Amino acid sequence: MGPKVGPMIAKQDWDVVKALWPAVLKAPLSEKPSILRLEQAFSDCLHRQFPAVNTRLTTPESAVNVAKNLLREEDLNDFENNGLLEKAVQDEIATSDRIERVYNELVMELVEAAEKPNIQWRRLELAMQMLTYCPLVQTHYPARAVRLMVRSLLHDDIAVRRTAQKLTMYALKQRKNKIKKID
Repeated sequence: MGPKVGPMIAKQDWDVVKALWPAVLKAPLSEKPSILRLEQAFSDCLHRQFPAVNTRLTTPESAVNVAKNLLREEDLNDFENNGLLEKAVQDEIATSDRIERVYNELVMELVEAAEKPNIQWRRLELAMQMLTYCPLVQTHYPARAVRLMVRSLLHDDIAVRRTAQKLTMYALKQRKNKIKKID
């Protein structure tokens, strides 16, 4: 699984996660005890060490203004530095869009794996567990993923039903409208 401090499967990089997680789900089935222990270690590692990672990163305008205050006057008037600041904002938006696209592709791959009609119960539980580590406030689950969650509420396996309850709660929280405070 890698080092205990920062294993590869729990890396804070959606590109790495998108490459590894579906590969684990698509790996050939085996009933060997060593393979079962490896799958269990993978699941435990995700549970203990996968951080909440955002897809949309934004730098507030106040932070940009503070950074501008730290620059000298001649640096602030320099055309090249102004171009760098504008380029940084554009790069931030482009990176956020790319990460969000990779995240959505990952979620859809996990949903496709979970929707297979002949999926083994351990793999289904693992796919559902992987989906529980993907809820983000900024990026909603796709509609197909929400349909899978709702259908899984009636599944035969109790672990899948419990996970589906969590996932449905996350999906509802994501879609909850902001409540406007009236004075």
